[in-house]
Amino acid sequence: MNAYLATDDWQGKAGRLWHPRAGGRLYPVDQRIVHRRRGLPLAETAALLSGRCARFRGNFMNRTTIILDHIDGVEAAASWSMVSLTILLIDGGDAPRPGTIFRAICDRPLKGQGGMMLRLPDGDTGFLRAAKGLAPGQPILVQVTGYADEGKAVPVTHKVLFKSRYAIVTPGAPGVNVSRSIRDDDARDTLLAVAHSVFDGDHGLILRSSCDGADAEEIAEDIEAMLAIADHVMAQAEGPNAEMLNEGDGPHVQHGANGPTSRMS
Repeated sequence: MNAYLATDDWQGKAGRLWHPRAGGRLYPVDQRIVHRRRGLPLAETAALLSGRCARFRGNFMNRTTIILDHIDGVEAAASWSMVSLTILLIDGGDAPRPGTIFRAICDRPLKGQGGMMLRLPDGDTGFLRAAKGLAPGQPILVQVTGYADEGKAVPVTHKVLFKSRYAIVTPGAPGVNVSRSIRDDDARDTLLAVAHSVFDGDHGLILRSSCDGADAEEIAEDIEAMLAIADHVMAQAEGPNAEMLNEGDGPHVQHGANGPTSRMS
């Protein structure tokens, strides 16, 4: 890994993953395959790769570990699984992070594709699929789904989600649900009771698997915080100009032990 970092080839390739079985090539990161455990310095990962860090190797045999550090002042997160480096995610540049929410302005439809090009802040351009019913000049809330390839528009979706450690608020999709990975009926009933005690609105709510065994008061506070952010952002859906309303998370928060959060801008 040190040899790769020394090439400076990683610079400017935000949101890419490094996979040793792919010949060192960089691909857009698929955040769904990353499991969150605990953080270790990136320097320890380099030592593990060279076999010089025996005190950690035994602990890594049967788990996935997330390593958090900085490279030349830039956030970096690596995934270590079964004594091999599987993912190296590096933040950088001015590209909008995945999860960022914008008020975008519809620019021009793409005939034959059913999509719409959007105006984003700072002269950026977004691409929205399934844009039926939208008209040029119309404002719309969108969320960044990934990093754009060089020269391409930023991929976005109109299905905006607000994710935190314990909850996902889903505007436009009402209902309160508990992660299916929580199977104990008593635990599910307890979590639903916690949610209903603080949740009241038009949004939907999903309680994440991290709620299992978590403190009820912490879960309730987390839900209230996400609802406040969701209400704040959704209230700004209308406006004449493109604007960033909520910034996405960097590698440390995306792949750290605390899970993703939302932050008002």
